[in-house]
Amino acid sequence: FEESNIVHFYPNFKESWKKEFDAIDNFFSLFFVSGSLFFQGSLNLNRFLNAFQQTLQDFPFIFAKFIQTQEQLFLIYNNENEIKTIQNYFIQLEIESNQNESIDYLINNLNLTFPNKIDNRILNGFCIDLNDLPVACFKLFTLKDSFSIGYFLNHCIFDQSSIFYFFKYLSQCYSNTLN
Repeated sequence: FEESNIVHFYPNFKESWKKEFDAIDNFFSLFFVSGSLFFQGSLNLNRFLNAFQQTLQDFPFIFAKFIQTQEQLFLIYNNENEIKTIQNYFIQLEIESNQNESIDYLINNLNLTFPNKIDNRILNGFCIDLNDLPVACFKLFTLKDSFSIGYFLNHCIFDQSSIFYFFKYLSQCYSNTLN
């Protein structure tokens, strides 16, 4: 394997906001949904990175982080740096490649498709201490004839239909992006 690369995407908007969670949000926030999508064919990496950046900017809530107090859980994005516990807002994309293998290799080794250079609290899929965690992280794995996109997404933000909407939008951005 080649060494994994990590790309951080940063927001380019100026809004600040905070969402206070109710009981239902609190319940769903404990879960990180994981999955991988597999594609046949080649991928232009620069085009993908541009499309991914565009998609993230059009889903600004994805840059938020969790803040947990004794009384309440919040999802927050603060562009004014008023909250000192949050240093950076970014989305992490790991990129890995193995040009000697085809899609069957990843299908038989699903664990390789998921992001793994992330906070260990996310890896279980269930997390009680959400403080300072992101709502999403991704991994792109390219092969000689295919690629996969793996993810961990917090369930309070992404349900199954919104996951597929997000990736459909990413696909449209990729199709419409020039190299």
